Amino acid sequence: MNSARLIRNELYDLVWREPLRQLAKRFGASDVAIAKHCRKTDILLPSLGYWAKKEAGKAPFQPALPARGFGQANEINIG
Repeated sequence: MNSARLIRNELYDLVWREPLRQLAKRFGASDVAIAKHCRKTDILLPSLGYWAKKEAGKAPFQPALPARGFGQANEINIG
C-alpha cells in the first residue's frame, strides 16, 4: 500500500498496533509525517518504551482516542 485515505479511528488503531517506522514504510511516507497527521487530529502516540514493554509481554498503558474536535477532519490522507 503506497498511500491511504484513513478514518481517524483507523489511524489510531494502526499507530497503537505497530511502530510508526513500519507504518511509514507501508504508506510510503516518513514516520515524522505520520506523527504530524496524528498531532493534527489529536491522536496520541505510544510513549517511549511502549514497544519494548509490549515485546516483553507486559501490558503498557494505551489511552482512549479523544473525541474529535469541532471542525476537525475525520478523514486523513497519508502518502
